[in-house]
Amino acid sequence: MNLFFYKKVIKRVILYAVFFYSLLNHNLRANNYQIAKHKFVLEVVIDQFIIDSSNETAVSFSFLDAEIGNTYTYSFSSNNGAANVTGNGIINATNETVSEINLSQLENGTITLTVTLTNTNNNSVTTVKDTIVKGIDTDNDGIENAMDPDDDNDGILDNLDSFPLDANNVTTIVSEAITPNNDGINDFWIIKGIEKYPDNLVQVYNRSGKVVYTKKGYANTWKGTYQSNSELLPTGSYYYSIDLGNNSALKKGWLFINY
Repeated sequence: MNLFFYKKVIKRVILYAVFFYSLLNHNLRANNYQIAKHKFVLEVVIDQFIIDSSNETAVSFSFLDAEIGNTYTYSFSSNNGAANVTGNGIINATNETVSEINLSQLENGTITLTVTLTNTNNNSVTTVKDTIVKGIDTDNDGIENAMDPDDDNDGILDNLDSFPLDANNVTTIVSEAITPNNDGINDFWIIKGIEKYPDNLVQVYNRSGKVVYTKKGYANTWKGTYQSNSELLPTGSYYYSIDLGNNSALKKGWLFINY
């Protein structure tokens, strides 16, 4: 075989490569066009966590990744009756929010939002839903949770209760790390549920076994200081022991302090 033959083979390989690359690139562009062409709303979400007397006249919901130009109609309904609250509009932004909706006329209970969207050609309709609870009274004392300082009526005020909606929850959840740098995040060592055990005794030890912090009736106020003074402990791992004061087994584990 001479040099001319090899040149012909190489040239043909290059031509085939260019052909298949062009074909593949064309298919990718076509697929991307189809994806873009069929893009539609993914989700609709009621923005409030709960609806009560403090916010029932200014409820809102948001579209997530909606297609601009689509029209929509919405309806809020309650499983306990009353006339639905309805409205309509046009999507002007992919993450548009519809606000200032008054749901005060709806009965308390499970509220369902139903949104129907129609695309710009009026030939594709999608219905999406979300639900929320309105007007909760956990302890049935006649005082709505939004106005009740002790929602579960367990004698512990909500702002001090790790489980304000469950009087029977006696769980304790121990945080495994604190970062007491005064940034408002994990500055205190939190033991959820410790408020249920006012006779608790908490002790923290360094790696040498020396007690660096002890507190009877701990209430989630420790910031990683040595005993009761303001001297911050060094970064590192510390061993803790928690006696709930109810004759149950001690809770033990490791806590990491960082700044």
